[in-house]
Amino acid sequence: MLALSRREGERIVIGGNIVIEIHKIRENRVVVTVSAPNAISIDREEVSHRRQDNVVRTKSRRKNHRRSLKEVVREMDVSYARRSLCFERDKLLDGEILHGEMGAMTH
Repeated sequence: MLALSRREGERIVIGGNIVIEIHKIRENRVVVTVSAPNAISIDREEVSHRRQDNVVRTKSRRKNHRRSLKEVVREMDVSYARRSLCFERDKLLDGEILHGEMGAMTH
């Protein structure tokens, strides 16, 4: 950690592309401006913590959502398999009935 003293209007440069300027000093407040590339997120500490908490909650929800999607897909597969079996059974039954009727007609 580096501690620096700065006066109003003075700047601190970090890595050549981040500039922190002491914009105003009033009684017990300091207004700081920060210039950085768009790829770098700049937040107050409390905002950063809220965002991190939201990310963790979102990941948790997605994980639970994925699990429920897997269950839905599994249920769809089972439902499809049951329909297919019923369809095959009905085809067999129809065939037996037709063969049975055909046999009755020939006798």
